Amino acid sequence: MGARDRKRMTSLEQTWAAIGGPEGALDDVDLDERRDPVLPSSYALGAAALAATGCAARAAALVHEQRGGPRQRVALSTEAAVTSFRADRLVRVDGNRPGDVWNAISGFYPTADARFVQLHANFPHHLRRTLDVLGAPDERERVAAAIATWDAFELESALARAGACATAARTRSEWIAHDQGAAVRTLPLLDITPLDSVASSRRPDIGEQPLSGVRVLDLTRVIAGPTATRTLAAHGADVLRVSAEHLPEIDALLPDTSIGKRSTFVDLRTNDGAEVFRELLRSADIVVQSYRPGALDALGFGADAVAALSPGVVYVSLSAYSHAGPWRDRRGYDTLVQTASGIALSEAEAFGSSTPRHVPASALDFATGYLAAAAAMLALADRYDDGRSRHVRCSLAQTREWVESLGRVDGATRVERPDDDEITRRLPTIAGTDTHITYAPPAGTLSATPVHFAHGPVLPGSDRPGWLPVD
Repeated sequence: MGARDRKRMTSLEQTWAAIGGPEGALDDVDLDERRDPVLPSSYALGAAALAATGCAARAAALVHEQRGGPRQRVALSTEAAVTSFRADRLVRVDGNRPGDVWNAISGFYPTADARFVQLHANFPHHLRRTLDVLGAPDERERVAAAIATWDAFELESALARAGACATAARTRSEWIAHDQGAAVRTLPLLDITPLDSVASSRRPDIGEQPLSGVRVLDLTRVIAGPTATRTLAAHGADVLRVSAEHLPEIDALLPDTSIGKRSTFVDLRTNDGAEVFRELLRSADIVVQSYRPGALDALGFGADAVAALSPGVVYVSLSAYSHAGPWRDRRGYDTLVQTASGIALSEAEAFGSSTPRHVPASALDFATGYLAAAAAMLALADRYDDGRSRHVRCSLAQTREWVESLGRVDGATRVERPDDDEITRRLPTIAGTDTHITYAPPAGTLSATPVHFAHGPVLPGSDRPGWLPVD
């Protein structure tokens, strides 16, 4: 790789180093890069997409080599990376959009102190808690009238205490001065920590794909966690999603996030369900969970407990605001982190808008998902060396700091929104349950083992709680 190529790969190289990727591994990456802006945003979303998806693709190739597979090259383009960052907007079921992700009450509202609060009420229980605090019915005009009587930060705190999902819109400088913003800024992009456990000698035989024979438990919902496990499935892992009948879903996301996975119901709150889950854990190679920090620990399934049950396991924890700071237990999603940390007001300023606005992709979700997948695969490769369990911790808020580090661009007026219908005409299709799903695959083409999903999405809870046989 020449000096000019090295300069062009700086964002990918820096990100690869930040997640612990081995030096020199990016020499096997062939890059087709477009400079930002590539989407109408003041943030370098093209660089973010290229770096995050590139790390995941290169980590998959590395695991394959570690397991005895051939060394292979990775081809990566900005166009494919940005498409993968917009998978939730591009998925089609029999040619149609799968439905609306957003509840009618979700969104921005002006407050009494001339600020804005964003509500995230897409799950029924979050909506109910929000309406209870506001004392308003499920009508947007009545909700707006109630919010207009509150100061933004007082309402933010009241909703958080009630277990609802909302945040006040802050400037970047306000976030940096906030205790949570300060706590996040002390953390790395993500961390991979060895756990004390008995060393494992588990090493599935090399298969057709980098993760053939690797068993993954998926305890995630919405976008970031499911993107991580979807990426592992695309590289051959047996991914078993574990949910329960009482847990709500956002149905419009499932056709895309469930591709390549199996799905089972296990209620971890019951003795029988906990025992079934322990049995699954004993043979798991990777566990990916997006419960709030401490929630699984309370059920006996935190990282240390799982490592004791399954020596050599890679345990991945994803959260909204990180494991540090006063908001570490707070519920949050991509757009809320954007709003809390200054992105929404920065975008409004760039576009001359009087209302906060988000970037035109779920960039924090997808970046965190791909980086989590990359870190999990790097940790698995290290496990093959020393047999030790590892804990990977990442969050939307840490990823947000990384996005800031990529710089700002003049993308407010120079770039049009992509033509989604035109893009979907070029995307692959896979059979689902009585449907056909058009989807955006993970970016990055491996020369010997291109991404491949074993099957389309399945209905939640449609599989038994067990593993596929390993050849």
